[in-house]
Amino acid sequence: MERAKRPYSIQKRACTKKNRHIYYVQFRHPETGAYMTAVSSGKSSKSEALNWADEQLSSGKVIAAEKKGILLETYAREFWDWDKSTYVKGKLLRKQRIHRTHVEKSAGYLERHVLPYFKGRTLASITPGEIESWLLGLGEKTGLKARSVNLIYTAFRTLLKEAHQQGITPTDPTLRVRTLAEEKSSRGVLSIAEAQKLLTAEAIPTLWRGNLRLFAANLLAASTGMREGEIRGLQISQVFATHIHVKFAWEQGHGLKEAKWGSMRNVSLPTSVAEVLKKLIEASPYEDPTDLVFYGEKRGEPLHARLFIDSLYTALAGIGIDEEARKARKIDFHSWRHFLNSISRGRVPDEKLRLMTGHRSVEMTDRYTHLLEEDYIEIRKVQDEVFGAKTSQAGGNAIATEPSSAGISTEDETADRE
Repeated sequence: MERAKRPYSIQKRACTKKNRHIYYVQFRHPETGAYMTAVSSGKSSKSEALNWADEQLSSGKVIAAEKKGILLETYAREFWDWDKSTYVKGKLLRKQRIHRTHVEKSAGYLERHVLPYFKGRTLASITPGEIESWLLGLGEKTGLKARSVNLIYTAFRTLLKEAHQQGITPTDPTLRVRTLAEEKSSRGVLSIAEAQKLLTAEAIPTLWRGNLRLFAANLLAASTGMREGEIRGLQISQVFATHIHVKFAWEQGHGLKEAKWGSMRNVSLPTSVAEVLKKLIEASPYEDPTDLVFYGEKRGEPLHARLFIDSLYTALAGIGIDEEARKARKIDFHSWRHFLNSISRGRVPDEKLRLMTGHRSVEMTDRYTHLLEEDYIEIRKVQDEVFGAKTSQAGGNAIATEPSSAGISTEDETADRE
């Protein structure tokens, strides 16, 4: 019977000691099948050297040249590549949501934190224990918080699970490797009195340095709970006298995309805020229906998100909330979303509030198309009470007197950045 061909070759080489020799082993490359550089077995006996080579294969330290021997770095090279990834193409063809920013970030996570640790390893050789050690050590070595470590692990885990599903690896090594426990970070909110100081038209020339667009962006976020990307992606044709049709969000570096989680919806608009937006649109150099309301330096591109944040920080400092206080209270542009949620909770049924903000499950995605004007009555009552039923002009108060029963809460039921 013909002896099975070994996936390596063995060579006897002389060593420095007289009349001594060591056996070297050349394994085949797991993908090309070509012989790689010979490595010493440390054995002077051929049978022991053969056993050593077989142990390297059985332990997974070296994989025979076959499909299951694909290197991690080779597989990762295209896995998180928007244009080449079969995983991404599969998600898109199945109408599942995946965005370029997520793909780019995931590729970066692997490049910086995964591939250096598992350099030269094949997919099939990576064990649950090794993943566990890598995961637990990642935070200690980098100083990253648990949430960041979990995001990195998620990008790695997705890759390994897909490799198993495609039959490239016999098992999924991530099945029993759990993510790290995360501390819940609560974002702070401003009081209504503080919001009134910021979002009155008299504050435009002082707190907002005369920039109507930045003032209007913050006013819109506070009064509707719209996300920063949704505001940046807002087109003229989506602004109405009584509401805004949220259809797009702006993804930095990639342009317009559908609203997050597919949360296309109509959001009720207070009369005073609608008047500010009308003035902003009338003053715009662009008037096509598809032009952006919050246009930037170039037509078709919005103001940079950093300007939204920086303008808010400057305005906060103007009312006595300096950087130290702001950081301690965890206030940023996304806090406006929490603000709208806080002034509405207890006054508006949660289901209707979620339809307004886009905080809803997949099952609710189809329901917003049937939302009638009558359903907005309760929301509009709260909006008009807080933000004012009308304004005389750009110089009128955009926010009315603080209601005594506001009941502001600093906690939001929703996850950060929803």
